[in-house]
Amino acid sequence: MENNIEEWVIDLSEEEIEKMMPEKDVEDKEKLQEIAKKIIKDFDEQNKDTDFEFLDYMKIALWVYKNIKYNNSFMGLELSAMEIYKARKGISNHMTILSNALLYSLGYKVIYAHGITGGTKTYFSNVNAHAWSLIKLDNKWIPFD
Repeated sequence: MENNIEEWVIDLSEEEIEKMMPEKDVEDKEKLQEIAKKIIKDFDEQNKDTDFEFLDYMKIALWVYKNIKYNNSFMGLELSAMEIYKARKGISNHMTILSNALLYSLGYKVIYAHGITGGTKTYFSNVNAHAWSLIKLDNKWIPFD
């Protein structure tokens, strides 16, 4: 099956986008920016001999994937990006909140999305709910997880 990225591009109004920006983490924006820059710097150091060039948003997403451990006991907890960063645990929505806040601190336009992730269940529940990011690249909203 061929994947065409254009099928996954989402067009949202600026009003909808503004509602979904990680504004609640603004008070920690400078600290989050320091963390994001360190993640990128460390990634570059560790991968300096790699031929493939990772974009900064990929470096952040990879770091979150590798360093935030999935833990069901965090289900239902509302945490700030800094709390998630310090705990190093969470579920998909926590990982998305942290990724988005780190990227937002660097000036990326990112928003939080959530929904059902397939499977045989036809109802929405915590079991099959998932969260992911949309990032604006080349004037298009691209989902990434």
